[in-house]
Amino acid sequence: MKRYGTMGVVALVVAVTMACSTATTVWVDYDRDADFSKYKTFAWVEPESGFTLEETSPLLHRRIVNYIKAKMKAGGLVEDPENPDLSVTYYTSTKEEMSLNATTMGYSYGPGWYWDPYWYGSWGYGPTTTTVNVTTYTKGTLVIDIWDAHTKRLLWRGSMEGTVPENPEAVSDMIYTGIDKIVAKWQAMRRAAAKEKAKG
Repeated sequence: MKRYGTMGVVALVVAVTMACSTATTVWVDYDRDADFSKYKTFAWVEPESGFTLEETSPLLHRRIVNYIKAKMKAGGLVEDPENPDLSVTYYTSTKEEMSLNATTMGYSYGPGWYWDPYWYGSWGYGPTTTTVNVTTYTKGTLVIDIWDAHTKRLLWRGSMEGTVPENPEAVSDMIYTGIDKIVAKWQAMRRAAAKEKAKG
């Protein structure tokens, strides 16, 4: 069995933590009583100022809008700004968070740690220095809402959350990937719901 020293364990924990913090998490929720088959058309609705990227990053805003519209059309809906069945928009929010990474220098080991064949199961002591580095990063959330254009009833919500990269191109890629994940999750939920309905 592979054994790690103190430095190896710290490096492994930091690597796993960094991998988890950069992942994009998605959620989907919808009205279980809604008959989605009756909806044929949709229109984009701009939310109130300050809730999207239109003011701070207009190019990214247009990319997001166009990508969401493309996904709606790929799902069989037709864009109709005049008399839509559905209204769709997105919202964003960000918050600053901190990450603590500990680095230990020196050596220290306890019972059961193999230093060499002659020190099997012995105690060992030595000077250690632990440095804690504080890193700040931006956590971003994007929410896509779809509601009945006539009754104003919320029908569907998809959201994603992840660490926002500094590179604008990387931000676009992260959002596209997140939207793809949301769509895939929605499709899987619809298939599961159809199966349950068929059983009943």
